[in-house]
Amino acid sequence: MDDVHDLWDDLKARFAVGDSMRIYELKDMIRGCRQNGDSISAYYGRLKTLWDEYDEYRVAPKCACSRCTCDLAKQFAKQIENEKGHDFLLGLDTEIFGTLRSNILSQEDLPTLTRLYNMFTQEERHRNMMRGREERTDVVAFAAGPSSFHVRTEQKVVCAFCKKPGHEIDQCFKRTGKYPDWWYDNPGKGRGGRGRGAGRGRGKAVANAVGIDESLGSEVSQVGTQAANTSQPPCFTDEQWRGFLQLMETYKTSSVSAEKLTGPAYEDADWSG
Repeated sequence: MDDVHDLWDDLKARFAVGDSMRIYELKDMIRGCRQNGDSISAYYGRLKTLWDEYDEYRVAPKCACSRCTCDLAKQFAKQIENEKGHDFLLGLDTEIFGTLRSNILSQEDLPTLTRLYNMFTQEERHRNMMRGREERTDVVAFAAGPSSFHVRTEQKVVCAFCKKPGHEIDQCFKRTGKYPDWWYDNPGKGRGGRGRGAGRGRGKAVANAVGIDESLGSEVSQVGTQAANTSQPPCFTDEQWRGFLQLMETYKTSSVSAEKLTGPAYEDADWSG
């Protein structure tokens, strides 16, 4: 037995740590505990572990009254509650919860620890919800940004020749006298229709045909301008393209019919038979 007792005393002398040293370590760890971007629940959990161990070393004061009427135990519990509340507020992230913490500290009585935890948890949820809305708004704005920017840019462009928006002077139909490439792709459009309109006649017949063609060109210019403004995404659907081509065919029929109804002018050859 003596050997066992001596062995125990030797181990205790070498490995036992005094209470005062552990209390000092716990206090230092509690004061240095910070949120550092963690959630409120994770931060509170780390503090709770340190508080529970530190409470084991606390010594409650004893009342000297024969029959205690000073509520010393309640006062001691209130003191511990306030101490933990200050520890909790001290380690919160200032950038996120600094304003709410200042408002709480400006009150005369500090709320209970449970109330503090609930207040900051609600604030954290509110911020997470607002951050989610901002992220969704940024995604929508990024997706719609290039298209809307291009539309605004197109609307600002005004031709210096015809004073119409949607194109520049080097793309103006009225100035260059050239139709866009897609106009020549359809049979009977552009120069071919204009050549048949002239035919063998001169004078008023030619003037009328040219006038009709210029009127048609003006309409095409307006349609082309609108197409230029809407050429960016979203593009024309198949149904819109079919309606557009039907409109062009109507213009073609009207132009050819008007040219056939135009007879020879004075002193012109009777080409109408």
